[in-house]
Amino acid sequence: MAKKQTLGSSDEDGHFLDTEKENPWVEPKRRSKNKKKPQFSITGTSQYNADAGNNFKSTYVKKAWYYVGKVSQETDIDAVKSYICDKLSSEDVTVEKLPVKGSYQSFRVGVLFAFKDVLFKEEFWPQGVTVRRFNFASKSFLVKTTA
Repeated sequence: MAKKQTLGSSDEDGHFLDTEKENPWVEPKRRSKNKKKPQFSITGTSQYNADAGNNFKSTYVKKAWYYVGKVSQETDIDAVKSYICDKLSSEDVTVEKLPVKGSYQSFRVGVLFAFKDVLFKEEFWPQGVTVRRFNFASKSFLVKTTA
């Protein structure tokens, strides 16, 4: 009866057999990953008159987001929104109240990207109000406020 050969098998004299010539192991071939080519896309910039009967438009509006802090406790969202809308002559303003961390209130304000420089001027805001770019990395704004 013939002896079955394994990787550690030896002949009858105790000498290991040369397994390099007859490699019983099959090395798997690596699969190549499907390398998808990135899709090429563009973003439209055309300004056209939407009143001409064509209602084809984007739902995405690029906004600049700001943190507005050190606001009095009596100030509400509507007061901040009306103040910004009056100063900018624009109705596309988003104002959200942030969780209170002290004796002041703070808000997250979003305006059209075209107004980003106007909103970041000192003379735009009342005296004592702090304004800076909104930091979305800080997740504390996700806490629901009870107002």
